Amino acid sequence: MMGAPAQPMQVKLVPIFGGSGFESLGKIFTVPKGKRLVIENVAAFGQSRTPGQHFFVLISLHTAKDVVPPDAQALAGGAYPFVLTDAGIERGDGSRFLVVNQTVRLYADPETEIQVNLFRDDLTGSEDYAQVTLTGYLVDVP
Repeated sequence: MMGAPAQPMQVKLVPIFGGSGFESLGKIFTVPKGKRLVIENVAAFGQSRTPGQHFFVLISLHTAKDVVPPDAQALAGGAYPFVLTDAGIERGDGSRFLVVNQTVRLYADPETEIQVNLFRDDLTGSEDYAQVTLTGYLVDVP
């Protein structure tokens, strides 16, 4: 007899940069007790009006066992960076698109906190837009 079927999960985040080069979305999800999260895909899309702009997404997995000072939370536990690359598309307003779509296999045990941070290299650029989507599933653990 097989166990319970996997429960699909998708989280979409839409941060907007103001004058900062860092956007902490903080804890976006805590894996429920008795479940394991398997993240299978990380997709992100950014739009920037600032020439030469670069973006990257940092996915962090924090367990209850992690003892980390507050100013180092983004680097605690498992930290997984994803660099967005220029898609080669420029709109009429001069904005450019940056993308990443990466198949992964990230595991998060029960009560692990999933945190997402988004970075860009220009602190004084225009207001930029980004979207981050994590897709995977929850499975029962004994």
